[in-house]
Amino acid sequence: LVTRKGKCISFSEKDVRSMGRIAAGVRGIKLDKSDTVVDMDILVDDKEILVVTQNGYGKRTPVKDYTIQARGGKGVLTYNKSKFSKTGELIGAKVVDEDDEILLINSDGIIIRIRAEEVSKLSRSTQGVKIMRVDDDANIVAMAKVIREEEADQEKDEDGQIKFEDSRKA
Repeated sequence: LVTRKGKCISFSEKDVRSMGRIAAGVRGIKLDKSDTVVDMDILVDDKEILVVTQNGYGKRTPVKDYTIQARGGKGVLTYNKSKFSKTGELIGAKVVDEDDEILLINSDGIIIRIRAEEVSKLSRSTQGVKIMRVDDDANIVAMAKVIREEEADQEKDEDGQIKFEDSRKA
């Protein structure tokens, strides 16, 4: 789980007990005041976490730099929050490898597509580098990982619609 204020927590899914549909759930991360969770993903040891901020800064950090913790903790720093006045807060995070591509969308409706390898690989507590220019009155509002065709096993259901299977099967 990654928060807007630059915290990240990694825990085993076995720490989350099974519950019914109407249950409130369990705490994943203890949030500071005015902080929110902006993204979550499943970690893979040989990949990297790419984070992006409102003002177009981003960086990749190896997954191995994040230790597994107990669910419900405060997490570890994943971005230098003293630079938020320049970079803006985090808007998203994705687990990527160098072959992946990312789409960034700003509040003016401009979309860019970049390769993950174009984003600098830096440590957890750094600021990141400019990956998309935004005007003074605009922000990056969303990011998405482009799914490669070979990752998505395409099958058609009985209605002829393409059905995507989960590529994380054990």
